[in-house]
Amino acid sequence: MSSLDISARKRANGAVIGLFVCLGFGTLWLVMALGFWPARPSWCLPGALAAGALLTLWTLLRAPLLRRLALADPRPVRAHTGALFALVVVLEVVAINAAVNVLIAFHHAELQTFAIAAVVGLHFLPLAWLFRVRIYYWAGVLMVAWTGACLTIQDRVNGAVALGLGMGAILWGVAILVLVRLKR
Repeated sequence: MSSLDISARKRANGAVIGLFVCLGFGTLWLVMALGFWPARPSWCLPGALAAGALLTLWTLLRAPLLRRLALADPRPVRAHTGALFALVVVLEVVAINAAVNVLIAFHHAELQTFAIAAVVGLHFLPLAWLFRVRIYYWAGVLMVAWTGACLTIQDRVNGAVALGLGMGAILWGVAILVLVRLKR
């Protein structure tokens, strides 16, 4: 098996895993937001979990097609993709940890969720370049802009709820757009 075959397989597996990561973290953001929403209707949390399960099922059904299309992509895989991906993730974790600790040290713990969301959005930008997935640019920019917009909400609980709902919607939106755009 050639190194090109191995790289193509890694790209194909990464494309599928990336979709599941978007779905998983999208569901996590939505569930956290709904958990903090004091006036949420009783059906919201089960509804979000059911929607997440349906999206996961849809992704499982479409994953073989996504994998085939990724395998057929003629573009070469960037050199050191795995190492660069690991670097982006490590920098994301370090940035989140630093931001959270600074906010706590300066007695602004209520802003932790906003800092995490901004860093998550920013980390999509190098991933868009690395994996050549244009929608990741849009996702990153939307997440950072949404975080800024939610910071303008005076009530921090409502701001955090809006933030989580928006982050979850953006991540689910990425997954849905990828799934819808798959052509046989």
